[in-house]
Amino acid sequence: MLRVIMTIIKDNQKIKKFGDLILLHRRALLLLSLVFLFTFNLANAQAQTATPSVKEREINVLIQRAEIHYQQGVVALAENNFPRMRSEFDLAVDEMLITGVDLHSDARLQRYYRELVDKIVQHQLNARTSNELVIKDQRFDGTFSNDIGRLTEEELQELAVKVSDQPQIKTSDFSFKTDIPPAVNQFINYFTIGKGRKTLDIGFSRSGRYRQYAEKVFEREGVPKDLIWLAQAESVWQPVATSPMAARGIWQFIPSTGERFGLRQNGWLDERLDPEKSAEAAARYLRFLGDRYAGDWLLAMAAYNMGENGLDKAITRCGYADFWELRQQGFLPQETRNYVPAILAIIAIAKQPEAYQVELKPEASWQFDRVTVTGNTLLTTVADTLALSTDTLYRFNPELLSSTVPPSSYSLRIPKGIEAKRLALLTTSQTDYKTRNVVKKKAKGN
Repeated sequence: MLRVIMTIIKDNQKIKKFGDLILLHRRALLLLSLVFLFTFNLANAQAQTATPSVKEREINVLIQRAEIHYQQGVVALAENNFPRMRSEFDLAVDEMLITGVDLHSDARLQRYYRELVDKIVQHQLNARTSNELVIKDQRFDGTFSNDIGRLTEEELQELAVKVSDQPQIKTSDFSFKTDIPPAVNQFINYFTIGKGRKTLDIGFSRSGRYRQYAEKVFEREGVPKDLIWLAQAESVWQPVATSPMAARGIWQFIPSTGERFGLRQNGWLDERLDPEKSAEAAARYLRFLGDRYAGDWLLAMAAYNMGENGLDKAITRCGYADFWELRQQGFLPQETRNYVPAILAIIAIAKQPEAYQVELKPEASWQFDRVTVTGNTLLTTVADTLALSTDTLYRFNPELLSSTVPPSSYSLRIPKGIEAKRLALLTTSQTDYKTRNVVKKKAKGN
């Protein structure tokens, strides 16, 4: 461009004719055009570099709004303000789900959403139980046993290539309608040849105590019997299992959901730990979820894990009420993404254990008698009367939290075969309880 300018200047000194003026004019126009194009291209390049597209600006604003609520939730957690923490974390997730931006259309947005959900889960796991922590439903509880819920896609892909001749799974074997995508086979490998084998064996063994009653209750409530295997994923069938987020029992009810489905929780007992009553509540909850999602038991299982409110929002954002579609498009937290295929894998193994070289050794079904005990009776009195240890009474009645039975009369489980004449002695237990207190008071007075 400089060379063109110098040429024009030299030619200007030699102008002698009208034709030279025309030539000079044309060259000047060429010079101006070159300068304009250079300036325009430079400015346009700078504008493209400095100014994001409309979509990028929209994504930036969305992430900023969600991040503000997330950070406020972190501050509330540090202040032990659990209700505010819950509210802010919910608002952070809502910002991502309610917006018109397609989360699946942008890799950065999708990655931020998944990381946000996983961070919220981890914060709630680290937040220890408090009476102030009011949880409306099961969402983001993070109790999925043995870290199954945190398995990444990469780890699952590694499991997929370990076994090529896996037994054929028949969908007709299930007691509800389902598909069997590759993720189910990956979890079968995890439980049979991976790190989950020991957990599988323990749970299959312990399940023998409670399966018969659970199947009976589920059938009565109209819930597919195969869904009893949620207990394997939730607690490995452990009646006193407790999560950092206050979920308890075989079916891992949080306090509010347990109360919602009829499980009493007070200073004397916590019926979430009662193997019978918690199974009845789980069946009612699953029946409720099955009705809510029009008999789609995969969605019911997902809601059992993350809460129906969270699942409803994910469905609204995705536009499809289909678990595998929600999973593929990234609208579910990692734990829920793993939860459903893991349970399907457990069901498949339980149906044909020999095909997977798994030996079922179920413990004997839970057998017991019952005795009605007067309210406020000391458990030590009951144990002495029946020639049992208090540990035995607690083992048969894991829901009891106090050293006495509840104020009203209570039906205690006791080992089967206790002699009837010993039970008759329990009629004096309340008198014995009062006598002990009177003795104690006199001793203090002296």
